[in-house]
Amino acid sequence: MKFRVTFHRVVAWWLGIFSILTILSGYAASRKWFTNREFMVDAHIVLKWSFVVLFLIHIIYTLAFVRIGKAIRRNPGKHKVRVVQGVSKWLVLAFGFLIILTGFSQYEWTGAVFHKWLPFWVHKVFDVGLTISIIVHTMAGVKIISKRNKIEKVWIDVLIWIVGIALMAGIIFLEVTMNLS
Repeated sequence: MKFRVTFHRVVAWWLGIFSILTILSGYAASRKWFTNREFMVDAHIVLKWSFVVLFLIHIIYTLAFVRIGKAIRRNPGKHKVRVVQGVSKWLVLAFGFLIILTGFSQYEWTGAVFHKWLPFWVHKVFDVGLTISIIVHTMAGVKIISKRNKIEKVWIDVLIWIVGIALMAGIIFLEVTMNLS
């Protein structure tokens, strides 16, 4: 049991790291932040596939082994952070699959099929939803970790909120400035 929990936590943290790197490499490639754009596109592809594998492992593990629904249904007020994490989980799942499927429209071997019913512009539109959902999901996870480790200080909560809001503002800024140019 302890191994499974540790494995799930390690996968979750690596998924968070690869999510950030995948999103940043996507912005770097599309906005030409570096002169070697092809390198960023290649990096985005490698990171994307790592994200997909970790995403699937995380989903399968969560659906197979994580059972917290009964406690939340019995006393939702006590588990507000878990409720936020649960809602954001389903948003990440929905946006994640949309982003992954629309990303396939960029490949020759799947582009003919995917581009017709899921064009690439969907990838660019829903990436903000995915990113904000990941940030909220991670913020809730960090709050749960701090509570589990009995670190219940006000400044920790404030720090979680500041970092989360700053990340969301940064993503919205990137998206707004991308659409203006």
